[in-house]
Amino acid sequence: MNLDWKHLGRIPCGGAVLQIVPDGADQFWAASPAGLFVYKHGHWKTVVGGFPYAQVNAILAVKGQIFAAGLPEGIVRAVDGGDDWQQCYVEQTSAPVTCLAASPRCDRDGVLLAGTARDGLLRSTDRGRFWNLANFGLREFTILSLVAAGTWSRSKRPVPEEIAFAGTQAGVYRSPNGGRAWKFLGLEDMVVLALAASPDFDQDRVVIAGTEEEGLFYSSDGGISWQRIELGLQAPVSVNALCWDRLGSIWAAIAGHGLWVSSDRGVNWTQQPEAPEDILCLVDTSQGLAAGLAERGLAWFSNETRQWQIDDEMAARRFEWLLPLPMQVAEPAWFASGAMETPWVSQDGGQVWNPVQGPPTEGIILDMAVSSRYLWAGSSEGLWRLPIREPMQQEESWQLVVESQAAVTTLAVRQELICAGTEAGSLWISEDEGSGWQQVNLPEAQALALKVEISPDFGSDRTLWVAAGMAGQRSLWVWRCQMTTTGKPDWKLILDERSDWQSLSLTCSGVGENALWIGLGSTVLHRVDQTWQRAELPTQGAPIHTLMIDPSGGVFLAVAGGQVFTSPDGLDWQLQPGLQDLAVADIQVIIDPAGRRTLYALTLEGQILSQLLRQLI
Repeated sequence: MNLDWKHLGRIPCGGAVLQIVPDGADQFWAASPAGLFVYKHGHWKTVVGGFPYAQVNAILAVKGQIFAAGLPEGIVRAVDGGDDWQQCYVEQTSAPVTCLAASPRCDRDGVLLAGTARDGLLRSTDRGRFWNLANFGLREFTILSLVAAGTWSRSKRPVPEEIAFAGTQAGVYRSPNGGRAWKFLGLEDMVVLALAASPDFDQDRVVIAGTEEEGLFYSSDGGISWQRIELGLQAPVSVNALCWDRLGSIWAAIAGHGLWVSSDRGVNWTQQPEAPEDILCLVDTSQGLAAGLAERGLAWFSNETRQWQIDDEMAARRFEWLLPLPMQVAEPAWFASGAMETPWVSQDGGQVWNPVQGPPTEGIILDMAVSSRYLWAGSSEGLWRLPIREPMQQEESWQLVVESQAAVTTLAVRQELICAGTEAGSLWISEDEGSGWQQVNLPEAQALALKVEISPDFGSDRTLWVAAGMAGQRSLWVWRCQMTTTGKPDWKLILDERSDWQSLSLTCSGVGENALWIGLGSTVLHRVDQTWQRAELPTQGAPIHTLMIDPSGGVFLAVAGGQVFTSPDGLDWQLQPGLQDLAVADIQVIIDPAGRRTLYALTLEGQILSQLLRQLI
């Protein structure tokens, strides 16, 4: 089957960018709560193949290497432009890494520094392969900012200067010896979010510190003493970012007060009226400045035109779910969202998208689904419900219909049947679209419900498929659950496997145990005559994250990295062309009233594509 994909539209660009760095090879790298992004060959794209982090805290480009740190822990590096990522050895802490810095002589001394969220500082002397804690002298161990100052010249006598500064939750520390030991210097009890050392630090000794509430501070003696920089702003004054440019000016992004610049080493400052007000990070480039924004992605400042421009291609987003909505409109109506993404809705087949206010949860959305009248969202508080009507933008429209002490981790919907699995080994089931609920316990107490699938013929066979695992263990169970007329479940274990289940999907093609399909890692399992058939996909380790049945026959799946495969029987899988350069998040097959079958794809960044399926698989 030849697939010629049609680009329908995209969800507006934007998202939060926490850090952006050039790598010296005409590429830019951007860290975001939505992952890692790279600008190459004139386009931004999500880094997915072999990259382990869905949320990235910090990045560093140094001497042909790219380093990235993300949640929950660790550091990875790539030496080939980001095609092959290797885990660095960080064995003394499991705390998330918050910031990275390199020695000015890294090509010769191999020294790199990393700050962590609770365990102080890490130091590497072999260009990032191995990292060890270097906390001598520290009294505060949450590191928020790092900078290496000066040239670290070895020619200075009697003792070479290798000065680095670390901003913490309670002041500034300085190391005179390349991060081996640290000494508290000042700004006591202040949260230091940003640090910037003068490009001529060896001569002028200037360093600027930005704090969470007290604004900017200036030192002209290498951090020994500090003076507050008065900007005339009403407290609190929170500094998000600092950056020296190659023309000798220093820039400061201040939350709620825009961008400020000083051309005399930080003594006098002026506000830049045309700059974006939601800047989170700044970096100097050969053409000007790049600024990461809180909601709008990226903005660029040109040294030539002295003007700012929003990057209309950068989408620092991570969508996960593409859900067809039962709206009476000419084209398919769609709902798209992700764990940390604002929900969006389209009523014209995916061309134009409008934001929808998400549920007022304090955490992330763990799963979403749609029924005939409601949108559903699982979170740490329980199960939320939003009526499907226009406009879908009022926060008070969301209702917490199941308030649970355990987070709702997975959802399944078929017509008026709603199933919500929790992290504490239970299901909440409603057969009337949420008017009444029944709680059912899984056979394994305290098992984490991972996926639930509802039989297409539930009205007759009363069958649910439930996958669960035990936190901290490599245990995966899949049960067939038949709901009796009395409401008591009848459980049958059909798969008991020692396996990682971080990537798991379920789908059902009909009635009976032979109808169940499981995507586990890069393997597809299909039950045939009481035996599991396994097909290993050639995905270079990229896991399956979407598995679905074509209503007219056959199976589709998408894997991390943008590949889409199709199979008539679950054994012979074929890679479909046209999406290799995209990171596909979800796929759906829709049959229109004329019987035409269309395959839709949603990318992580929010692009919507479609393909008319001209023949049966």
